[in-house]
Amino acid sequence: NNDIFGSLTIKIQKDTNGFWSDYQTSINNVPKTVSVNSLIKLDTIFNPLNIKINDVGHYRVYAKFDYETGSVESNWEFSVV
Repeated sequence: NNDIFGSLTIKIQKDTNGFWSDYQTSINNVPKTVSVNSLIKLDTIFNPLNIKINDVGHYRVYAKFDYETGSVESNWEFSVV
């Protein structure tokens, strides 16, 4: 087993008429290494940025980790009312 080297992007996307559109890119193609039998804790990377959204709407935090043979994606949806 080997470490996985890749790049991490985290962005805020807004639901616009049923389609996700980029609202704000918080982390763009930052190099990351995932050790064997380990993980990247996205909350420890994203939460310290203290991003605030004032526009009413439905959003998601979208994360993508690209590596040599593929990618892994994850998201968390929320609303601003």
